[in-house]
Amino acid sequence: MDGTMEHPEAVQRATSLIEERLAQEEESEKLRGAAHEKLPMNLLVLEDEKHHGTQSPALQKVQFRRTALHRASLEGHVELLEKLLESGATVDFQDRLDCTALHWACRGGHMEVVKLLQSRGADSNVRDKLLSTPLHVAVRTGRLQIVEHFLSLGLDINARDREGDSALHDAVRLNRYKIIKLLLLHGADMMAKNLAGKTPTDLVQLWQADTRQALEHPEPEAEQNGPEGPPGSGRETP
Repeated sequence: MDGTMEHPEAVQRATSLIEERLAQEEESEKLRGAAHEKLPMNLLVLEDEKHHGTQSPALQKVQFRRTALHRASLEGHVELLEKLLESGATVDFQDRLDCTALHWACRGGHMEVVKLLQSRGADSNVRDKLLSTPLHVAVRTGRLQIVEHFLSLGLDINARDREGDSALHDAVRLNRYKIIKLLLLHGADMMAKNLAGKTPTDLVQLWQADTRQALEHPEPEAEQNGPEGPPGSGRETP
């Protein structure tokens, strides 16, 4: 008897892996094709609706309606992004979580992509379903340079998400020490309360001694200590 018939679960797992790999290859092929074709669409939804409901992890992304533009922004493919935009991709096209390519570029930490999208008219104050701005996303993922870039453009530093949290609330909660200092130096409101009635200072935990110090003393530190304070301070860098 064929040994595979004795192990139907193994066959099922193998079949599932093959289907997942085929889906990944199909997605990659679409990305490659988009780089060489003029596609006047919003643009190339990677997750084909016909796969909706499948249990394959590679295909469960269907429900999020993410496009090649989103994927390229997350992964930092600048040349591909330029081709997609030239082909007619809508720069602020939102997936089903209302995230745009700019949100995804911030999550991936790609400054060059952020600037490219902005140069093509991307809305820097756009919000997703959680009412998070790209600044919120950059803070949460610890993208210091992107945060600094946004602040240099004069974006709303105290914008609130669905929970009433500002970028400073997020930075404190995640112990992003450098970003906390940067936000404070640009005028972030330390007294802003979220929907739970908490200010950023209220969110500081006992173990976050450096974060509390940053909130209590937002002025720049002595030059001899450097941007992160004296050696051995143990401050977390984003």
